[in-house]
Amino acid sequence: MYDANTIEIITIEVTSFCNARCPQCNRFDEKNNVIVKPKHLSLDVMKKINQDTMPNLKEVIFEGDTGDVLNHPDALEIARSFEWVDNVIFFTNASIRNPKFFESLAGLKNFSMVFSVDGLKDTNHMYRQNTNFDKIMANAQAFISAGGRATWKFIAFEHNQHQLEQARTLSQQMGFEKFWPVHSDRSWYHGSSWPVYNKGVYKFDLRPSTVVLEQAGEKLESDHTSLSQDISHKEKKLKLPITCPKHAQNEVYMDYDGNIIPCCMLSQDWWNNTFNTKNLFNLLKKGGARSINLNYHSVEEIFASDFYVSTLPQSLMQKPMPKCVHYCGQYQ
Repeated sequence: MYDANTIEIITIEVTSFCNARCPQCNRFDEKNNVIVKPKHLSLDVMKKINQDTMPNLKEVIFEGDTGDVLNHPDALEIARSFEWVDNVIFFTNASIRNPKFFESLAGLKNFSMVFSVDGLKDTNHMYRQNTNFDKIMANAQAFISAGGRATWKFIAFEHNQHQLEQARTLSQQMGFEKFWPVHSDRSWYHGSSWPVYNKGVYKFDLRPSTVVLEQAGEKLESDHTSLSQDISHKEKKLKLPITCPKHAQNEVYMDYDGNIIPCCMLSQDWWNNTFNTKNLFNLLKKGGARSINLNYHSVEEIFASDFYVSTLPQSLMQKPMPKCVHYCGQYQ
């Protein structure tokens, strides 16, 4: 099913460290207390992914489920080590490092950055807690002025949606190649709001955007999905086999601990007891949890493991993991 020679895209979460405290991030509980262990993925482990081990790799995306790549002490060297790939992309809140560092990134081959900035000076910090808008703008301008290719990603909420066009105009004035407005794809467990805390102290209620974006041509609506451990109603109507969209795109994900997994949806299962954790580790039982970890095995060994050769494909055909059912299932 999976073959390292056919992988074209890999997303790598190089660290679980982050300077921001975004309330809907998986690294926090609902009161904004950190629940993930602090760890950096070593540069030596990442270098196991190279032209010999993944010869058809075309794009490497550094975006995390729990951390920001610029918090990794070797961030610049990490980017340099993948200059042989067609596209290398860093996602960042950009409220870390300094303009000189961003200028050095701008000179890298086949490199671009996505700046996650959700508002202007008076609003960005409301979701991107512990960030500094002036510092972000200085870093972004330094990167762009030095020739860097940049995208401004803007998550629209009720409190910042009135600034979408202002931010779009500012992005054009600064030289961003693209302005990318989106809505929050997190599940809104509290219905139409999310209580925002910072280190346990309540701040305000976050609410989803209600505007229509010209680019998307649709109303921005929150997910409103409450992930329940009981998905039996979906399983009864499920069409088998499930087609993994990431596999169809020849794409995989590696978390900050070195586990190479089919997609980011499974990353939290390793460090937080989710409704899917037991099922994932049952599939890994024969080969062992370390069988897909790049700290202990080569790329070739991982894709020759029981998980990728046998148990995962059989699972998708016969009894998919709950997350596969929930996120990627098709129903009758």
